[in-house]
Amino acid sequence: MIFGPVEALAFFGIIAIGLPHGAFDAAMAVALGRSGRSVSLPLFFTLYLAAAGAVIWLWLLFPVLSLGIFLAISLCHFGLGDRHAISDNTSHSPRFHRFLSALLIFCHGGLISIVLPYFHPAETAFLFSLISGDNASYISTIITYLFPIWAAAVMFYALLSFSLSALKRSLAELILLAAIMWVLPPLAGFALYFCCVHSARHFATLYNSLRPLMPAPQLIRTGMGLTALSWAGFAMAYMVLTRSFGLGTETAVMQTVFIGLAALTVPHMILVDLMFRPEFKQEAAI
Repeated sequence: MIFGPVEALAFFGIIAIGLPHGAFDAAMAVALGRSGRSVSLPLFFTLYLAAAGAVIWLWLLFPVLSLGIFLAISLCHFGLGDRHAISDNTSHSPRFHRFLSALLIFCHGGLISIVLPYFHPAETAFLFSLISGDNASYISTIITYLFPIWAAAVMFYALLSFSLSALKRSLAELILLAAIMWVLPPLAGFALYFCCVHSARHFATLYNSLRPLMPAPQLIRTGMGLTALSWAGFAMAYMVLTRSFGLGTETAVMQTVFIGLAALTVPHMILVDLMFRPEFKQEAAI
């Protein structure tokens, strides 16, 4: 058994708090429509669900490759959300600004995709095997080579902070979170970051961005409705895995949660990072 009280609490947080942070994607689609883009909600939902379904289908065909891609896009998405120390008003050149942005994305995004698995190799290798099979050990091997690169990037980040004081706060956050990843079990560390850092930052910035465009009750109704649908979908997936495929509780929960998150992350990332963030010029995390 790997599911003790800590793991159960972690999964509760991921499902109850982390999962709903993507449930406001429809509200973002409405906001894009009101900002001048033509957005059909039926078409939006069709494309959104098609992208999620494609991810699940590819995961079933290529589980190890899909896990690697999921970790890579998670690094990009979390990093984009956490590079909030950068300002467009910097006096440095655009080339330096792009370099600094890429550095912060890699350092902050690597907390979950690189640092957490590196600090807990045995536990995460086992969790990877539950999600993608025994060949997922290749992913763990790759991570061991990526960690020194991440550590070198953080050291360069620290050197830059001496001349760019705006980086000191985000660097302190990065170091604190890395320490937490080292102390906590992997599922607990992921849940804490996903719920209390990424999702909280997303909710705050998204609410501030959308509040002038639609009434708060409409925004909340949209988010809660999609959250309920997401919970129902996860429950159905769990029942299919346990009853039709005969998977054990732990394996079924792991696959339901993390393959489900991967399926939702791809369309969520396309909407947030490629459409909504550039449209509304949000430099803070979404």
